[in-house]
Amino acid sequence: MDKITPLQTYMLFTQYLLSTLVSFLAAPLIQNAGYSVWMSVIAGSLLGGVLTYLAYKLSCRRPGRYMAEYGQEIIGRPLHYLLVLFMTFVYMFTAALVLRQLTDFIVEIYLPGTPLWAVASLLGLCTTRLVHSGVTNIFRSTQGVFFVTLALIVLIAVASCQDIAPYSVVSLVTNFDGRGILSATAMITGLFGEMTFIALIFPKFKETGRTMKALVWAIVTAGVLTLGNLIPMVLLFGPSLAANLTYANLEMTRYIQLGNFIQNLDPILILMWLFMLLVKISLFLYVSVITVTQTLKMKDTRPLTLPFGVTVIFLCLWMVKSSETLDRFAGATEVPMILLAELVPVVYLLVDALRSRFKKRQPVPEPST
Repeated sequence: MDKITPLQTYMLFTQYLLSTLVSFLAAPLIQNAGYSVWMSVIAGSLLGGVLTYLAYKLSCRRPGRYMAEYGQEIIGRPLHYLLVLFMTFVYMFTAALVLRQLTDFIVEIYLPGTPLWAVASLLGLCTTRLVHSGVTNIFRSTQGVFFVTLALIVLIAVASCQDIAPYSVVSLVTNFDGRGILSATAMITGLFGEMTFIALIFPKFKETGRTMKALVWAIVTAGVLTLGNLIPMVLLFGPSLAANLTYANLEMTRYIQLGNFIQNLDPILILMWLFMLLVKISLFLYVSVITVTQTLKMKDTRPLTLPFGVTVIFLCLWMVKSSETLDRFAGATEVPMILLAELVPVVYLLVDALRSRFKKRQPVPEPST
């Protein structure tokens, strides 16, 4: 059976982390943190990396088994089933949220007047088909566009620096908003901490000893590119304007004045967004499916793929009535839910460590003579 290599892990999670940051999360981050957004990115990526590392340590205790299988041995069957159900719903909800953001973007920019359900159904079926083909195909699909994606993001970041006033750089260290920094840090922590779901698919990785190293490099790469994207954006537009741009990264691309080729990068950038976000939705959907499959001791994930895909489409259309309330709904609902889901593997690790230590301290009965 094909398994996920460390290189595929690095390439997928780098694009996975960048997909939401460069598409829909830039404006909310700047709205909260302002010029101090760089502090939130650094702190959030570190905290998200710590959560991911704890989930990795839990997986290393039983590398050949899924957390949905052995979780009941750690905390008991009733509580384990409740936590598995909660994680499944959170990942399906997050997949539906990203699908709704992508659907609204396509309808607003390219297909005005098209029914929302038609676009959401088409995109949802595409992701369902990718999940049906297996997780290795999801990871393998990102290898073909990895260098194109990184080159495009670096090109936009470098080209946008030419119009930045040098004196404005001082604002990065003179403007602080403690509450806003905390809010933005929570958003970044939730995004980078989403990688804790590796505990649910850990047996799918080929070289588990190198998996965490690949994840660390993915966090570093995504963090550096995020800083290179957000800092020019906030210096170029200012916090007030950047926070009110629905697609700030797209507007920054149109603002670059380096020739007609650079000004017409919009279609290429949007293609990258579309592909990366579809992969992200597929990964969330697959994690939800395999979690329920392993809990129910089923041998194949394919029977549940289509029902779960249809459920994600339904949630996408049902969660909000208009795109105007989507960002506010995402910030108020998704961030707390995803943070709680990311803490579940940490709870398993703590309980498992305490149980192991308690068993070691129990006195061994002496043999009767």
